[in-house]
Formats: sequence, structure tokens, C-alpha cells
Amino acid sequence: MLLKDHFDIDRVDRSSKLIPLSSSMVQSSLEFSSLTPTHILTTDASNYGWEAVCGPLSVRGVWSEDHLGRHINFLELETIFLALKKFWQC
Repeated sequence: MLLKDHFDIDRVDRSSKLIPLSSSMVQSSLEFSSLTPTHILTTDASNYGWEAVCGPLSVRGVWSEDHLGRHINFLELETIFLALKKFWQC
């Protein structure tokens, strides 16, 4: 199922604070079910540290003082970033 089949760009509420997808983004969308993953990245973050696993590889760390007190959503995204950065080198 394509995103463009379910998203009417002309009916977007322009007063919304959300930024709507541009029509070119919608028209160039891919059918997600046709993509076969080649790698699976599993991550987890807490207020204390993070861990990521990709196949037989794993990486983990403890947050620096800069990260302490950050929102958990930020930490989860930071974990993905750090994992991709580390596994890209392998």
C-alpha cells in the first residue's frame, strides 16, 4: 500500500503546526512491503546508558553528563545514531 494512496495533499489543514508532506514526497514514496531488510538493528536506552545489537555485533555505553536529564525520546534517537555510527565502521 502506498502512502500517496492514503494521503490527500489538498485536504491538509494549513493552520496545523505539523508540516505536511510535499506532493513530490508523496508521489515518490516507496511501497514499504516491497523492501527486504538486510540488517536488523535492535536498540535500547535508559537514563543511565544505551545498547545496540546488529547480528553478532553489540555496542553499549554510559551517558555523559551532557546527556543526563535529557528526554528519553532524545536518548533513544541518540542510541540509534551512535549504533549506526559504530556499525558503519565494521
